[in-house]
Amino acid sequence: MEAAIELNLDNVEAGAQGEHKIQRGYLPVTTYSCHYILDEGFRKVISDFLVRERAQLELVMKLLHESSPFKENDT
Repeated sequence: MEAAIELNLDNVEAGAQGEHKIQRGYLPVTTYSCHYILDEGFRKVISDFLVRERAQLELVMKLLHESSPFKENDT
């Protein structure tokens, strides 16, 4: 964080996962990955899970941002 301030960086990527990063000043951001699952049945199960997981993650991120002590940047 200190280096980012010294270097006048606009953004710092803290890496994926971990609510513990909030106390260090990092709010969650959405990350993406891309995979192709060969087995059609397994692909369907994973797809169904990801639909539910996405809804849950969006809710958790919304709640974390709303309860954050940090102000949103309106730029």
